Amino acid sequence: MSRSVFYGAKSGVAIEMTQPLYRTPCLNGILPDRIFLQTLPSMLASHVLQVSPGMRVLDMCSAPGGKTTHLAILMKDQGELVAIDKNEKKIEQVKKLCELMGITCVTCYKGDSTKLLSNSNEISPKFPPESFDRVLLDPPCSGLGQRPKIKEGMGLKQLKSHADHQKKLADCATQLVKPGGILVYSTCTIHPLENEMMVRYILDSHPTLKLEEQHPILSESKFTGMHGALTSEEAQLCQYFDPRVNKDSIGFFIAKFRKLDS
Repeated sequence: MSRSVFYGAKSGVAIEMTQPLYRTPCLNGILPDRIFLQTLPSMLASHVLQVSPGMRVLDMCSAPGGKTTHLAILMKDQGELVAIDKNEKKIEQVKKLCELMGITCVTCYKGDSTKLLSNSNEISPKFPPESFDRVLLDPPCSGLGQRPKIKEGMGLKQLKSHADHQKKLADCATQLVKPGGILVYSTCTIHPLENEMMVRYILDSHPTLKLEEQHPILSESKFTGMHGALTSEEAQLCQYFDPRVNKDSIGFFIAKFRKLDS
C-alpha cells in the first residue's frame, strides 16, 4: 500500500510489525552525541530561518530540542540561541541534549513564551522588544499531520484552543524580532485554522511583517490558498507538505516572515 493510499483510506486493519522490512538497523539511540532523528520538513524549517554564526536567535517552543540543536549547528555554535519551553522536564531534556552534543551557545529557560516581553508582569524570562535577529515559532499544535491514529478524540473546541494559543505566541514573536529580522512559523498539522488562517492573522495584525520566499523549497504540494485565507501569491510563498502528495513525509506547514522597518 502506498503512503498516499494509507493516509487517504477511511478504513483499514491495524497490524503489529514483528520483523523489520530492511536490513538497515534502526538509527534511534545510535551515536546519540552525533545523530538526532528528525523528519525532513522539521529540518527544513531550521534552514528556512537562515541563521548564521554570531546571531541572537530565539526558539520559542524548544522541546524536544531537535530544531534547537540543529540551529546551533547551523550557527557553528557561535552567537546566542535562547531556548524556551513551558514544561520543566522537557526543557531539562533540551539542556541534556545540548550537553550531549557539546553545544555551548544555547541558553535554556523554563517559561511561558506568550509572556516574554519585558513589559509583561508575569513571571517568565524577559526580553526587550526587537532583541532577536531570528525567531522560530514551532508552537504546540493539533499534530494532525503526524501518523494516522486509529481513533482521534480531538474535537472542534480543542482545535480552536490550539489556534487561540498560537495567536498569543505569534503576537509575542512579532514584537521580539528585530526590524530586518526573520520569523519562521511552522506546524506539524494540516488544519487550516492553524496554518493559512494563522498566517492571515499575523499579516493582518502585524503590518510590519511580510511573507518572504523560502529557500530551499522541498515541498511537492501545490498550496493555492484554500479556504480563501490567503491570496494565491501569498499561498505560493508558504511550504505545505501534504502526505497525500509528499508521499514520504508527515503533514507540515512553513511560513517565513521578514520584519520591515517600522
